[in-house]
Amino acid sequence: MEWHHDGLITRRSVVRIGLPQQRRGPQGSRFLFAGPIATASTFGVDRAVAYKDHERQKAYAREWLKRFPEKARVAAKKWNHANPEKRREQQRNARARDPEKFKQKLAAYHAAHPEVVRVKSVRYRARKMAASGSFSPSEWRDLIRHYRGRCGYCGAEGGLHADHRVPLSRGGSNEISNIMPACASCNLRKARSSESEFRRRLLAERLASSEVMPDWWTVLLPTLERYEAG
Repeated sequence: MEWHHDGLITRRSVVRIGLPQQRRGPQGSRFLFAGPIATASTFGVDRAVAYKDHERQKAYAREWLKRFPEKARVAAKKWNHANPEKRREQQRNARARDPEKFKQKLAAYHAAHPEVVRVKSVRYRARKMAASGSFSPSEWRDLIRHYRGRCGYCGAEGGLHADHRVPLSRGGSNEISNIMPACASCNLRKARSSESEFRRRLLAERLASSEVMPDWWTVLLPTLERYEAG
């Protein structure tokens, strides 16, 4: 079928025509254009979906995703944000249909996005302790870039943990403002200490290991020890 409309030529057997003025009648949608008025069924227009057959719909959707991956990501992200309950239901159904495939897909995603795993782990722990606030994977990536991929305490590279400046066990929040990228060693050594307490301890260790201790430190150290003990 070859169809001419305002200079447009198409050989598709089914065409969609969108015109500025439309009227609805008893036999379906009617389009008003330069010429006779015809119903949508005259042109074979399907107003609901591209294809009525479910398998053809899925094939069409897969092809569209390949052609427009960026549009698909934006649309999916927008839909997931607007429909969290439906998204969780979809995930539950996918897990129930094929648990092994779901595990493999999830493992591959986590391997490609380690920051997501880190954020989910911290969020779960914060939720268990009824801590307020949360932060996103993008905020965690920005924080790591700010510290140039190094521990915020000792400067070591790689394997960074999301440490809470004020520990959750002492009332700290899970907001990004309370997060410090820390290496595994500093994160474990800090334990329930606050950021200021741990930094004083690191400074004391550094000065104690030096051959010459400054005079001012011999006066300040007892005061800091009493402060930490209290």
